[in-house]
Amino acid sequence: RNWVAGQGAAEIATGQEIHGMLEGVGLGNTVILGANTIQALYGTDKESWELRTHSGTDAGAIEWTAQMMGSPVYMDNRGLRSLETTDRYGNFTIGTLTYPVQPWLDAQRRAEAAPTVSMRLRSRDLYRVFFGKIGLSVYFGRREPESSLIEYEHAVHCTGTIEEENGEERVFFGSDDGWVFEAEKGTSFDGAEIEALARVPYNHLGSPSHAARLFKVDAHAVVQGRATIQVGASFDYGDNDRGFLGDPVTLRGGGGLWGENEWGDFYWGSPLASIGEFHVSGIGPNVSILLKSETAEESSHTLSGITVHYANRRLRR
Repeated sequence: RNWVAGQGAAEIATGQEIHGMLEGVGLGNTVILGANTIQALYGTDKESWELRTHSGTDAGAIEWTAQMMGSPVYMDNRGLRSLETTDRYGNFTIGTLTYPVQPWLDAQRRAEAAPTVSMRLRSRDLYRVFFGKIGLSVYFGRREPESSLIEYEHAVHCTGTIEEENGEERVFFGSDDGWVFEAEKGTSFDGAEIEALARVPYNHLGSPSHAARLFKVDAHAVVQGRATIQVGASFDYGDNDRGFLGDPVTLRGGGGLWGENEWGDFYWGSPLASIGEFHVSGIGPNVSILLKSETAEESSHTLSGITVHYANRRLRR
């Protein structure tokens, strides 16, 4: 179409380089994210266009990080945030959605590692931003966002999603070496094993003045088929490097209830959820539990909790 002012064409200056544009939700037609300001464009035609400043010089976005997750979500030098947290806390770290992984984000900034691309997965309520081969994945399906790190063997430089007629969402990404991959597919990284780690914070088990002896850890998980997990323990904030990783235990699940589930959609003879028993020995004033899996064949599993069996021993003086 012709760019003719008399037919409605116009230029509107934002005052700085634009790092992202998103469809507005209650914030005009378009949200414009600059390096140090956020603006919203209101109106329906050349007679009513109006550019308003939403956040002044105390907020802005890093390029390639803006996505719409119910409300605009973007990354700045202090982490991932939304317009809601920007309104509430301004440009302070307390307003970030990724505070638990802030040390890692700070390390990326010090190394001058800039984000290469971001994406959203609608069917999984996920936001992801990639720094080459490593990505930060944030789950928005619960009350508070949950952050984790993922790593691919190829750098991620562009992404795209499509939705099939049956509602299945397919995720693709392109790398800097010319390859195009489909993510969230299968049980491996293009044949390589997928490693998953989860460590809970150090816990004094209800009695910070006593040393506790650990006997066993029960891992509760929702499993489709089977999942092989290892459990380890680190005592006394890792002092003297007394941590260890036990032998792997295979959990089985994916079962169903007779008369309720569709035949063929569950594993006959398997429980609905699984509990893996791991015999762990050690003593210390506090303990941190590590759970690890590494496989190229097993389907994904979800850890729902752990139970620690222990006894209080001597009083620390």
